[in-house]
Amino acid sequence: YARGEYVVFLDPDDFFERDMMEGMYRKPKEHMADLCICGARFYHEQTKEVTKAPWILNAGMVKNREVFTPHDAAEYLYNFVTPAPWNKMFDRKFLIREGLKFQNTKRSNDLYFTYAAMSVAKTITIYRKKPVYYRVGMSTNLQASRHERPQDCIHALLRLKEELIKRGIFKQFERSYINMALSTCLYNLPGEKEREIFLIAAGRLGIRGRGRKYFYNEKEYEQYLEKNQKNSPEDLLVSVVIPMYQKEKKIAGC
Repeated sequence: YARGEYVVFLDPDDFFERDMMEGMYRKPKEHMADLCICGARFYHEQTKEVTKAPWILNAGMVKNREVFTPHDAAEYLYNFVTPAPWNKMFDRKFLIREGLKFQNTKRSNDLYFTYAAMSVAKTITIYRKKPVYYRVGMSTNLQASRHERPQDCIHALLRLKEELIKRGIFKQFERSYINMALSTCLYNLPGEKEREIFLIAAGRLGIRGRGRKYFYNEKEYEQYLEKNQKNSPEDLLVSVVIPMYQKEKKIAGC
């Protein structure tokens, strides 16, 4: 079990700058933050090239603040950074106090953990450097096999929503959550065979029924419309089982 003052979760197939731990440790210590987030770069396994990875951390969405609260970033809290834990450092006592743990699923197990932590943190800080090199182009990592368990992302999104509602803070982050949920579903449920799961999830997650202006990404909204138009939710065949007791009396009374 971890005993350090802060905790990091690193992937064995990535690599990191030598001063990453020291640099990230200083930021939350200085600002008494519950977690620290840093940027990253892509390392392309096939070509050995290093390229920018702006979607891993888009600090512009939180007005390039170095220190902020979840309330400060409420509109884009789940959109300015991915849920990957390997570019974040967490205060260990904070994790224990809030009872935060990874879900026991093969994929998307970091979504609930990371975004729940960001939602309840008192303060978040950003480390400006990009000390993480995230490998891409490998056939053995989880991102390359996301088609194997598409339902895991739905479980993660529903678990996060449940936790936010239980803590009475879902409404504060609802728009950011809905936009993140759409992005997550499009990424993890891209194909024709997952379309029915996607449409059912869209209803349960609160994506359905939102107007165009509610969504941040026009392209993603168009993708959603395309999926929705092929099969409207009313066309989906769902068997509804209703237990009926003393059915003879009830049928006689119809």
